[in-house]
Amino acid sequence: MSNLAYKLLIFDWEGTLADPRFIGPTQLFPNTVSVLTDLHEQGYLLAIATAKSTAGLAADLVDTGLQKIIATTCTAQETEPKPDPKMLFTILDELAIMPQDALMIGDTIFDLMMADNANMSALAVASGVQTREELLEYHPIDCLDMITELPDWLLTHRKI
Repeated sequence: MSNLAYKLLIFDWEGTLADPRFIGPTQLFPNTVSVLTDLHEQGYLLAIATAKSTAGLAADLVDTGLQKIIATTCTAQETEPKPDPKMLFTILDELAIMPQDALMIGDTIFDLMMADNANMSALAVASGVQTREELLEYHPIDCLDMITELPDWLLTHRKI
């Protein structure tokens, strides 16, 4: 993992990985499972930081098959809600990762503010309810249109 710019990728759930437009069973954005599986196989630790309920997230992870590759999760039920950084600190502490070795990936200004409050880099994804312009006002290191762009983005941000 020494050539990876980040050891840990922390994802928001709804709007980043799961499409919030669907009512009923969670629908992930197309190719999300394959993207996350590939990242896991490349050596990244994967985590979820979400406002979704703990039980709801656990059920979604089982339903999507992602529980096998997600190292840990933290929800607003377990700690303070976004943009408080405690959700991220809980994940970092559990996995013994420093903030500079982690990347928060989210679709809302609250995700970006939470990362900033934790002194962690943040990558915006304009697949949720907020526009690219709204997200860029919070100075993420970049803004992707969809999570499927993440593997290529990470390839251009490797350590030399």
